[in-house]
Amino acid sequence: MNTLKKTSNLLAVALISMLIMSCNSNSEDSKKDSASKDEATTLAMNGMNAEQEPITDEEVATFIDIYQDMMNIQQGVQQKAMNILQESGLSIEKYQQIMTAQQQGAEVSPGEQFSADDIKLFEEVSVQLDDIQKDIEAKSIEITKNNGMTIERYQEIAVSSQQDTILQQKLETEMQSRMGQ
Repeated sequence: MNTLKKTSNLLAVALISMLIMSCNSNSEDSKKDSASKDEATTLAMNGMNAEQEPITDEEVATFIDIYQDMMNIQQGVQQKAMNILQESGLSIEKYQQIMTAQQQGAEVSPGEQFSADDIKLFEEVSVQLDDIQKDIEAKSIEITKNNGMTIERYQEIAVSSQQDTILQQKLETEMQSRMGQ
């Protein structure tokens, strides 16, 4: 059970990290120098970034602060997204089918598989969900900056946490100490 919690915590950290990375790729600053940041991320992911500063205990604590704030936001967003789907009258299954068809490059038009109403509801729901995603991105950037960490540093720690078992242990220990375990 404890191993399951640890794995769950690490996966959650990875998911939040990916969200921050996507936020950064959509920000104006990243558009100016995205090539260098992409290169830095690639190097860090490959464990070849020798210039990365050591991660301090203070940064571990700040990283967990950011992570916890983002998890609170994520929980609210999941419920909000479910409410949007339920209120629209479009089933989750139908939404996923249409989304999958679009992602696979299929033309989504009224016919045997999807009704005109299904497609219209999908488009309306998608706009609302896109707005939620933009809001999450903005809040994630704000949370990170308000905690005194740059998006880039958060990314470095997130990438390192996926590869460095000592850092993983530090993050787990910090998280557990805050949860009173």
